[in-house]
Amino acid sequence: MIQLDYRTNNRRWGLSGIMFTNWDNFAHALGFFSNIRHFRGYGQRGSMWDDTVSIHIENNDIDGADAKEGRIHWYKSRPQLNRFSPDLDHCSSGGTGNIIRRINSNAYIYSLISDFGFTRHGSSYIIDAMPPQNTQTVLFALQNELINQGVSHAEIQSCINNYNNGWSL
Repeated sequence: MIQLDYRTNNRRWGLSGIMFTNWDNFAHALGFFSNIRHFRGYGQRGSMWDDTVSIHIENNDIDGADAKEGRIHWYKSRPQLNRFSPDLDHCSSGGTGNIIRRINSNAYIYSLISDFGFTRHGSSYIIDAMPPQNTQTVLFALQNELINQGVSHAEIQSCINNYNNGWSL
């Protein structure tokens, strides 16, 4: 089931993860993440591909960490992240190398996979989470989840518009 609050209370780090302030912001981010042209390393070079993000599950537990870690890596500037999603910017931390910001949230990444059909690629230390080939299934799943949660028709229509705006960025 989708939700706005994907934070967890980690015994070492405290409360962390992604929390969206409303369904419109949730839908906007979901639309963006559903468009493969935003993903680094999976597109063609040129104006159609912007290499903004990657989504991973890192098997940190192999190295002795408590668990696997779901991460969104942001490769553009922090002001661009804030313009795209203040919610995601708020919960981000500094990246390393060419990763400008890092957003950690196991629950959100697993929701992308289980609720929206994102697929796992790879079987090594880092597993990529990618949008399904038919991204209409993502929008359909979002609509159904919002209906099941009793969200009004007007709010659902607003979410559809925000999903499409995020996808089109």
